[in-house]
Amino acid sequence: MSETRCATLGTIGIEHGEEELEIQNGSRELCYAQALISTHRSWCLSTPHVVTASTAFAARHLVAPKVQHSHLWQQTAGQLTTPGELFGNSVPANSIPGGQAEYVRCPLADSTFVLTPKNIPEEMLVLMADIFPTGYFAASRYLKNLNERDRKEFTVVCVGCGPVGICAITAALTMVDKVYVVDSVPERLEEARKIGAIPINLNDDPVAKIKAASDGRGADVVMEVVGHADAFHLAFDMIRPWGQISSIGVHTEPINMNGLMMYGKNVSMAFGRCPVRSIFEEALEVLVKEQKKVAFLCGKTMSLEDAPKAYEDFEQRKVTKVVFKMDKREAGQDVAQKVKA
Repeated sequence: MSETRCATLGTIGIEHGEEELEIQNGSRELCYAQALISTHRSWCLSTPHVVTASTAFAARHLVAPKVQHSHLWQQTAGQLTTPGELFGNSVPANSIPGGQAEYVRCPLADSTFVLTPKNIPEEMLVLMADIFPTGYFAASRYLKNLNERDRKEFTVVCVGCGPVGICAITAALTMVDKVYVVDSVPERLEEARKIGAIPINLNDDPVAKIKAASDGRGADVVMEVVGHADAFHLAFDMIRPWGQISSIGVHTEPINMNGLMMYGKNVSMAFGRCPVRSIFEEALEVLVKEQKKVAFLCGKTMSLEDAPKAYEDFEQRKVTKVVFKMDKREAGQDVAQKVKA
């Protein structure tokens, strides 16, 4: 079997044959796996977009459920993976280069893979490769352990409702009763409304609307999923004193903040990439429960040979996500219909 590196991972089926990898009796650090776009195999596994270290240190502080309460786990959200790597990372450090392909190289498989549930279409698990855990993280960071009163009374806002925003809203609505969403694209706002959010157009003075909805105090929690300074400034303007901002947008430029305003508001702000492996099972459980809400994100299946057309459709907003299939006979399927069935 030749090695082909791939960045886009969802459900993984272990390839059986002459070079079979015996994961039943303990896996090796390197395995060859056939990606979601391939045919079914006996073993079905899910993996996030990062690989997790299988060192003794990681086993003590990351993998073993009994130590997830340790101070190291809590301080780092479980991300103590010094040898970890990121699938498809464009940065030279700690990366596994790749793209869509039939086979993928999966290092540290024994501490990275997770058995997939059987009560969800495998195409939906593409969301677990990145955007759903990220959206779940944006919500759970400050909303996960609210008491019943706060669940009912909190004013929560999501700035941005692209695919990650939709996932964040979906997760947040399992933790609080109401979520407002701010975006400038009417089609995105409509999709957010369909899953239960309260839409506000960016041009309709969202700061004033949020203050009006919260008796003048401002939002209790804002999830910023855009990754632009303007979006973060909007989040800061909407947040109440002592509120909390969860930013998971990828900021590539400096963010200039008013020091006196930050001092006066006492706002808690958290940034950074989702610690996906440490929350993977939690996010997966929510996805299975809420799969009907986000099924439209997976759109349709297409042949890998039609990838150029898929990217054109994405640019023209004809599709949200596309699941590539190696077998042309499996192309053209509506993923949402599989969920409804």
